[in-house]
Amino acid sequence: MTLAFYGEADPAERAAFLGAALDGCAPIDLRLGGSGTFPGVLWLAAEGEGLAELARVAGAGDERPYRAHLTLARHPRDRPGPARPWAERLAGFRSRVWSAREVVLMSGGGQPYRTVGRFGLHRACGPPPYGW
Repeated sequence: MTLAFYGEADPAERAAFLGAALDGCAPIDLRLGGSGTFPGVLWLAAEGEGLAELARVAGAGDERPYRAHLTLARHPRDRPGPARPWAERLAGFRSRVWSAREVVLMSGGGQPYRTVGRFGLHRACGPPPYGW
């Protein structure tokens, strides 16, 4: 599940930022439900009180509304046809509730993804200590 997309940002700088920003953030109870597509993406919606705030603390931008989701599959942006039937089949899906207890920073951009850092969630979040 993506909290924020950092593009070409330096992974070490992002890890330092997240370590400070997420210090003191509490676990969040989440549920997946509903589905849809973005250009090139089939997804399930994610719901959870405090999820949008956690994304903001992690650096999600304000240029567009945060839409919490779990990416299920990617497909060519110019050929969304195969994703639509899956989105329709999954439209009524609702998962059980679970607790997200960590944030994982991933890096990869076209390469196999690798874990850059793991940040435990323990207490109530505050505002990020500094901007990005």
